[in-house]
Formats: sequence, C-alpha cells, structure tokens
Amino acid sequence: MELENVKSLGEIAKCAKMPLNEMDLISRTSKCGKSVLEIFDVDEKVSFSYDGGEEEEMDILDRSEQSDDRPVKMAHDIDCLIRQIELMQIAIRKRQVKKCSEEISEETAEIEIEAGAQVKCKQRKNQGIDIKIKEKSVAICPNNQPLCGNELLEARSLRQAHNRIQLQIDELICRYRKLREIIHQMRERIRCMEGNLIDLNSEAVKYVAWSSEVSKELKLCQERYNYLVNAKMSKADAKKLDHAHTTRFLKQNAACLSKSRLKREIADFNGEVKDLVNLMSELHKELDRNMAVFESRHSNFLDDPEEFLSSLTVTVRLSDEFRKSQMKLEDSAN
Repeated sequence: MELENVKSLGEIAKCAKMPLNEMDLISRTSKCGKSVLEIFDVDEKVSFSYDGGEEEEMDILDRSEQSDDRPVKMAHDIDCLIRQIELMQIAIRKRQVKKCSEEISEETAEIEIEAGAQVKCKQRKNQGIDIKIKEKSVAICPNNQPLCGNELLEARSLRQAHNRIQLQIDELICRYRKLREIIHQMRERIRCMEGNLIDLNSEAVKYVAWSSEVSKELKLCQERYNYLVNAKMSKADAKKLDHAHTTRFLKQNAACLSKSRLKREIADFNGEVKDLVNLMSELHKELDRNMAVFESRHSNFLDDPEEFLSSLTVTVRLSDEFRKSQMKLEDSAN
C-alpha cells in the first residue's frame, strides 16, 4: 500500500452515503462520476504476493511511529473501513438470503403445482399420465436452461471479482490486526520510555543538586590545589629525606640493644646487684663484730671519754651510711 492510498483513507467516510453502483469495491474509493460497475477480465492475472507491498506498508508504519496522532487516525480509518465492509457483506448476504427465499418460494409453488398435478394424474390415470409428466418437465426445464457465452463470461467475471474482493478483505483484516499489534507494541514501548524518562529525570534532579553543592566548593578546591602544588615536596627532596631517615634509623638501631641481649644484660646486672647486697650484708656483720670488739676494748678507757665519744659517733655514721647504701641496692635490685 502506497502513502497516497494511506492518505486516501480519510475519504472513506464520504463513501458511506454513496450507492453501491457508484463505488469501486476493489479500491474502496469513489469512482468520481463513473456509474458503470467495473468488470474484471477473465484472463487477467491476479497476484496477492507480499513482495514489495507489505514492505512498503511496514516502512510507512515505521515512519508513522514518529507521531502519536497519525497511527491512531489510521486505526480509526481502518475501523471505519472494516465496518463499511461488514455492512457491504451484510447487504450481499441479505440479497443472497432474499434470492434463496424467492427460489424456495418458487420451489414450494412448483411443488404445490406438482402435487396438484399428481392428484389430477391419479384421477386421470387412464388419460395419459406420460404426456402430463412430459409437459411438466418441459414447463420446469426453462428455469434451468444453461447460460449463454456472454452471460457465462459475466458470471465468471463477477465470481472472480467477488473472490478478489473477499481475498482483499481478508488481507485487509490481517493487516489491520497486524497494525493493531504494532500499535500495542508502540504503546508498550512508549510506556517503558516514559518510565525510563521518569527515572532519568529523578537522577538528573539528584545530579543538579549535587552540582549546585559542588559548585560552592570549587574555589576552595582550587585554593587547596594551589597550596598543595606549592607545598608539596619534589622527588629529589623526597629521596634525600628518605636517605637521611634511613641512615638515622640504622645508627639508632646499631646503638640500641636487641631484645635478647637486653635480657642478658638485665640478668647480669641483677646478679651483680645481688652480689653487692651480699657483700654489704657481710661488711655490715663484720662492722658490727668489730664495733663489739672495739667497745669491749675501750670500755676501760674512761679516763678520756671525749675521744671515745668521737670515735663512737664516727662508727655510728659509717654504720648508717652502709645501711643506706644497702637499702638503695635492694631497691634497685627489686
């Protein structure tokens, strides 16, 4: 179907008020003044292939997807066309039913005539039954005479036109259903696109709010960047500082003791302190013993008490100093 034929669907509503003899049933458009019904040639080749026509129609439908009103209008026009086709089919069926009813009435009349004739034949059995039967057959045969050449050609043309109309109606209905499916798919896609647009709109609102917040910090970020550019250390300075810290660490590591050596040194120191404590205790005992001996010797020298008292004070002072040193050693050992 070409684009011009698609655009001509808007003129279908005008054909509803026209008589059937002034309407082209094949193209479903008015004849523009032609009052003679078009009769197809018997030898004309009829093609219902889908090569090209349907592809062009699908291209037109794809191009029509760009607008929202155009597919709806086409669907409305096709609905009107299908309703008109159904009305035409109903009219044709009514005519066929009327014709059949007339034929049935004629047959019933003929049957009644035959029944009356049979009654008369029974009454006149001896008056020539065969002659009456021949007359009846002769009276009935004119209704069943075969068609002549032109009438047969016209009947075949009408039958072919009717078949072509029916095929085109079926094809149009199929394409109408396909178009409805395409419109349904388009609506579903539009709904999905609307949902995606809503999500994108919400995300855009978030990004706009974020950009408004970030725009306030741009100056501060620029200042911080400039400060870092000016204050940062160069690669050569960083290598020099790393080398200095490494040498300092090695020196301090060499000066400090290891954990195992520190434990050994502490154990040796504790042993020496214990030895000093034992030595001081022995010295204190020896001093007490010497003081006892000294007191026993000078107990009889009462003639010079001052010298005795001075020696006694010196001894007491020395004893106190030894005790203090012993207490300090014990505290350091603990």
